[in-house]
Amino acid sequence: MCPQNRQQLILHGGAYMMGSAKAYRGLASQLAARTGVAVFVLDYPLAPEHPFPAAFDATVAARRWLGESGFHRIALAGDSAGGALALGAAAKGDDQSPIIASVVVFSPWTDLTLSGASFTDPATHDPVFRPPQVLADAAMTYLAGADPEDGRASPLFDVPRSLPPLAIQVGSDEVLLDDARRYAEAANALGGIVLLDVYEGLHHVFQRSVESIQGARDAMDAAASFVTDHWR
Repeated sequence: MCPQNRQQLILHGGAYMMGSAKAYRGLASQLAARTGVAVFVLDYPLAPEHPFPAAFDATVAARRWLGESGFHRIALAGDSAGGALALGAAAKGDDQSPIIASVVVFSPWTDLTLSGASFTDPATHDPVFRPPQVLADAAMTYLAGADPEDGRASPLFDVPRSLPPLAIQVGSDEVLLDDARRYAEAANALGGIVLLDVYEGLHHVFQRSVESIQGARDAMDAAASFVTDHWR
């Protein structure tokens, strides 16, 4: 398939309340340069002005729009909340959407009930979410009374039987470690192609620090290779 019929769609993080396409130009350019395929970063609506399921609906609409724009295959990527959006969109395809060739997620926030053991484990030393209560507050704001186990908000509770090839990267020093682990285990149990890489001693979405962290460069190389290997 011709490269011009391919596109990467990135969903930014920010706990559904922060972040923008402009702020993610760096991460997007790292993937674009390594894969040779253009990247589109979605500015989805943010809470509290736009609570659940606004971000999810915008992601599904963006996927459909890319198909209508002539892209036959897309690769999804996202970090944190954006990782959850990518997983949710991959699970909710329709006949009007382009084929999702692969999904790469960095430290995905897959469980808004915050039930992962790493969230409350005193041995977890997360330098980003300190205290972890900031995530609980963000989840409450975004959900605005909706069920935290709704798969559109917490994809851990709605892992589909048929997922595109999936790569998950997470640092060992973060409260969302078990969100990544549990999703990988559930997807793997259903027979999908799942690659989970835990980067020892690294923090939440360390992949954005390619200028200063060798592990971030290695992770981005691995992510790009995964995307490239699964276009067909």
